[in-house]
Amino acid sequence: MNILFLGTGAADWPPAPFRPDYAPGEWRGFTSTLFAGCVLIDCGPTTLAALDRFGVAPAAVTNLLITHSHGDHYCLDSIAVLASAGGLRVHADPALIAELSEIPGVQTSSLVLEKRASVGPLLVTPVAANHSTVRAGEQAYHFLLADEAATLFYATDGAWLPLHTWRMLCSMCLDGVIWEATCADTEGDWRIFEHSSIAMVRLQRAALIKQSVLSAAAPIWLTHIARTLCSPHAPLAAALEPEGLILAHDGLHVRLLPA
Repeated sequence: MNILFLGTGAADWPPAPFRPDYAPGEWRGFTSTLFAGCVLIDCGPTTLAALDRFGVAPAAVTNLLITHSHGDHYCLDSIAVLASAGGLRVHADPALIAELSEIPGVQTSSLVLEKRASVGPLLVTPVAANHSTVRAGEQAYHFLLADEAATLFYATDGAWLPLHTWRMLCSMCLDGVIWEATCADTEGDWRIFEHSSIAMVRLQRAALIKQSVLSAAAPIWLTHIARTLCSPHAPLAAALEPEGLILAHDGLHVRLLPA
C-alpha cells in the first residue's frame, strides 16, 4: 500500500506558504493523506498546494474520504477544484452529503459505520472516532483500509478509541497504523479529551499488541501534530524511532507491506 503524507499538522499551523529552506517537520500543512495515488483522506485549505508541491495532479485523485467537517480537514472550495480536474467521488457522513452534492463534478456516497465498501483500489471500513463534530448528527470516522497485500488503521482525529471500535479491531490483523498525536509529548493539555498524545498512542498500541491485532514490529506513523504542543521534529523523531514510532512529516512517502 503506497502512502503519501501530504500534510501532517493540526489546526494550529498557520496556512502560510511552504519555504524550500524548511527542514522536514519544521512546517506542516493540515493533515491529509493520499493512498495508492488516487484515494485521498481529507481535503483542507492546504491540500491543493501539497498536491502541487509533491507532484500529484489533481485529476489523479478519484476518491475522497472525509473523516469529519472541521475546517482543517474539510474545505468545500478545495474539493470543488479537485472535482473540476476530472470528477470526484466523495465518501462522507450523511450530514455532509447535501452540500457536497451541489459541487459540480462531485458524486457522493454516504459512509455507513462498519460497512465495508470499495473505494478505488481499496476496501474501506469506516469506524467510529472519539472526536467532536460541528454538524447536527455528524459522526467522526476512523478508517480501516485494505488492499491486496496489507491492512492499515487510519486513526485521526480522535482520542481514546470508542469501545465498539476497539471490539471490532479485536477481530482484525493490522499491518500498520497511522495515528494522530496532536498533543505530542505535552502533558496536561485539555485536547486529550478529543485528540491523542504520544503517551496515549503507546498505551493503545500495547493493548493492540497484547490482543494480537498488531505485531510489535508493525509501523506506527504519527500525524496531526500541533505546532504549539510538539517538541522540535528532528530530536523527537530520533527519540521515538527505537520504539517503532515514526513521526511523519509532509512529503513522507512510504509503502506498507504485510507484517
